[in-house]
Amino acid sequence: MVWIFGGGFFSGTSTLDVYDGRFLAAKENVIVVSMQYRLGPFGFLYVDPEVQGNMGLWDQHLALQWVQKHIVKFGGDPTKVTLFGESAGAASVTLQYLSPESRPLFQRMIIQSASALNRWALSTKSVAHDAGLAFIKTSDCFGSGRNLKKAVGCLRKLPAETLFDRLYELSIASAARRDSRLVSLVPTQWPAKFLPSAAQYFEVIMRPVLDGDFLPDCPTTLLKSIQEGEAPEALVGNVDKEGMYWLLYGLGIRGVDFLSDEGTVTRPTLDQLKAAEIDYFQLIQMRFMSVGHLVPAFSAMTTAQYGLNSPFVKRIMNHDFGVPFNAISSEVDFLNRLDDLSGEMDFVCGTQLFAKLLAAMKGAKVQYYNFMHKTVGSQFPAWVGAMHGSEIEYVFGMPFSSEFQANFYKFTEDEKNLSAKMMRYWANFARSGNAAINRDGTEFGPSWPEFDGTTQKYMEIDLKQQTMKHHLRNKSCNFWNDDFPSIARAYVSATQPDRLGGSMRPKICPHLEFDLYDVEPLENFVHGGASCS
Repeated sequence: MVWIFGGGFFSGTSTLDVYDGRFLAAKENVIVVSMQYRLGPFGFLYVDPEVQGNMGLWDQHLALQWVQKHIVKFGGDPTKVTLFGESAGAASVTLQYLSPESRPLFQRMIIQSASALNRWALSTKSVAHDAGLAFIKTSDCFGSGRNLKKAVGCLRKLPAETLFDRLYELSIASAARRDSRLVSLVPTQWPAKFLPSAAQYFEVIMRPVLDGDFLPDCPTTLLKSIQEGEAPEALVGNVDKEGMYWLLYGLGIRGVDFLSDEGTVTRPTLDQLKAAEIDYFQLIQMRFMSVGHLVPAFSAMTTAQYGLNSPFVKRIMNHDFGVPFNAISSEVDFLNRLDDLSGEMDFVCGTQLFAKLLAAMKGAKVQYYNFMHKTVGSQFPAWVGAMHGSEIEYVFGMPFSSEFQANFYKFTEDEKNLSAKMMRYWANFARSGNAAINRDGTEFGPSWPEFDGTTQKYMEIDLKQQTMKHHLRNKSCNFWNDDFPSIARAYVSATQPDRLGGSMRPKICPHLEFDLYDVEPLENFVHGGASCS
């Protein structure tokens, strides 16, 4: 079982305490391998033609080659390799599967909370190059000209710490560009009750790029090209509150302080939320929409999709979506709706779409789960639920680690039992391709049918029970996976027809539609570097 850690392609390490593979290896008699890979500008800078990007993905590929060559010396079988990861690690798993270079190097995959089809997981060359040029400017490496070869040579001479500091400056520039686009689209004064959107909600500026080499074609095209003999076996899933973590760290509203500097979390009262007079349309635009998404019609439809409302929407759209203005009944209702919005847009729906596309392949075997439990002893209050990454400590057996519990928090006996079940599910899948079949052929827990695009059956995993359900967040994911991209293509057709190919086919991969929009170069919003004019 080969683990790829997450962290938005700019942070993380395989040596975190929570990734200690000893307990999974010992209790389930599997070999656990983890890897390091380059991050941020070291792993995902793209400056054509000098830096071709995806260095971090090639690092992962090299680790898989190492496993093929050497795992037999550890008692392993190179024909029984399962690649698993969470968040950006899960997106990496799917990108390795899509790459013809890496696909032969493993047989099964476990995809936790993300895929290559999530909006932040993959970039076009033009968008990646734009970010690369802006990064050069933050580092003051253009000098008096625009010689890219010299500029990249300048970057290579800078200390690693300096380069990572420049990533923060790049995020500030991205926020400034976003604000500029907002003002141009909706020329009104933002109410003082909102904090500046420079406090980024969630953004991955340097990420894998569709380079034509490691990834020779669009993800959906690559999936269609895979032959029957390479049909996937995949365990795929999400946690219940994928968006809540990002809300706590990135949401700012007048009078509402979700997360203190000391790490304590406070739930706002309904009175506080009412006093903030939140305009949900503006909140959605400021917090959740990327630069390409920032068209009033898009965020207005999103406002209505999640049962939110805004006095601004009817005026700019000349349409009443029929949502009562006082639709929010409690502070919990408010937070849950925003969690649904952010979690589905950024994590659940891209993961689910990838699972559907896998399941549609001839010979594929896909199982799906949704993890529900929030650790009782963690520093977060019960109302935050099972947030992004919550399942990891159970997959790696942290309830059995005295060191982890001494350094972080303790687990209950029921949570120890849950961890044992999670390790068994993951190891069962790695051994046989079925999480509910033990190594001796007996069933483990309730029957776990395969996931398909029609019935969409999945296992809900909670503290004391596991229950089969179906159609997880189906309506919302149809909105993000089908309706929203179609609307984007139609909008581009009406406003920028030269950017579309014949028969309404965009000159871009499906699910990267928003990279079609013209945006001002990111380097124009960088302050302090050398002039790029």
